[in-house]
Amino acid sequence: MTNEELISEIKSGHNKADNLLQLFSQNRGILYRWSKPLSDSCDMSDLMQESFIALCDAVAYYDPEHENASFLKCLRFHIMNHFRDMIQSLDRKSVV
Repeated sequence: MTNEELISEIKSGHNKADNLLQLFSQNRGILYRWSKPLSDSCDMSDLMQESFIALCDAVAYYDPEHENASFLKCLRFHIMNHFRDMIQSLDRKSVV
C-alpha cells in the first residue's frame, strides 16, 4: 500500500495499529536518513522513537486534499519539529 492508502485506512480506523506500524516500516529508511545527522549528539534508538511519534502526528495532520500535499513533506515538517524540541530539551538538561 502507498503511504496515502495506509493513512486513509488509519484514519478510518481499520487495523489502525497494524497500518501505523506498516507505515513506519515502509518509511524507516528515510526516517533513518533524517535522523542520522543527529546521531552524534543523540542515541539513534531515541531518534527513531521520536520519529515514530512524529509520524503519528503527521498522520493526524495530513490532509490529502491540500494543494501540493505530500505525506513525506508533512512528515519531514513534523520530524524536524520533534528533533528541534528534543535537542532543546537536551540542551536545557545539560545546563542544569
